[in-house]
Amino acid sequence: MEHTTQIARQGLIFSGRVPLTVTLLDGPMSDEALLRQDARNYSLLKTFALEDHSARDVDPELEGVMAEVQRLDQKLNLIQELLTQLLMVHEAIPDRRPIALGLSTLTLTVEQDLGVKPGDLVLSALYLLDDVPRALELTGTVVSVVAEGEAEFRIDLSLPELSDGVDSLLGRFIFRQHRREIALKRGQTASQVVSE
Repeated sequence: MEHTTQIARQGLIFSGRVPLTVTLLDGPMSDEALLRQDARNYSLLKTFALEDHSARDVDPELEGVMAEVQRLDQKLNLIQELLTQLLMVHEAIPDRRPIALGLSTLTLTVEQDLGVKPGDLVLSALYLLDDVPRALELTGTVVSVVAEGEAEFRIDLSLPELSDGVDSLLGRFIFRQHRREIALKRGQTASQVVSE
């Protein structure tokens, strides 16, 4: 996944190109629909947290158990990979588009005029994981729509307050992307110094 992260007034922002869709909503979502959306987003973001889980030192007495757990983990990863391949055949993943995602804002760039205007409610679906055909769904209020050239439009959204769980996990995801970018830049700088 291509990405960069920048620090803005409101905190860290994940910027990159991800598959996305944007849908204009007729009105506010029902409480039941918002609860379902929150549960799906929490589950998806929890997947990110599990993927980044680093190995901890294991008590020597538990090494056998840990080896068995790692073996089972590898089997589950294989099953997930196979299921993902099967789902991707049936799921139409949209094209990658530029985004900038913070905890309270989302900026999207789309190829066509969606007919949205400031004050409209939209549902954006962001496919943040390349190997998981499931989107993070965020409802937002359009703050501005700016034409960028003839064929692109930048849509700035204000996101409502997220649930504590989703807010925490999304914040961790954005921070991890920031850490990865710093590590990548340090690695590139170190390799340039060595090659010179």
